[in-house]
Amino acid sequence: MAGYRVGCSVYKLAEEFGIERRTVSAILKRHGVVVRYRTVTDDILAAATRMYSEGSSLAAIGRQYGIDPGTILNAFRSAGVPTRPKGWNLR
Repeated sequence: MAGYRVGCSVYKLAEEFGIERRTVSAILKRHGVVVRYRTVTDDILAAATRMYSEGSSLAAIGRQYGIDPGTILNAFRSAGVPTRPKGWNLR
């Protein structure tokens, strides 16, 4: 909890402790810590769109910015960014 309170993301803490991001969030909530949510700013959206067009996955983009891949996907949809079909893979 101390790491989160000084600015570490749930993703960073999950990686550090070898657990799922959702587990970190659940532990924080159980201890009364208000969980921060990262939003997709215009700058992040532009960079994420570029990364995605170059073949990065939503998961990789999410890790890069500490944002849930589903949030990235929702931002793409809201902005009209075309997305690849689920399971699509660059080879």
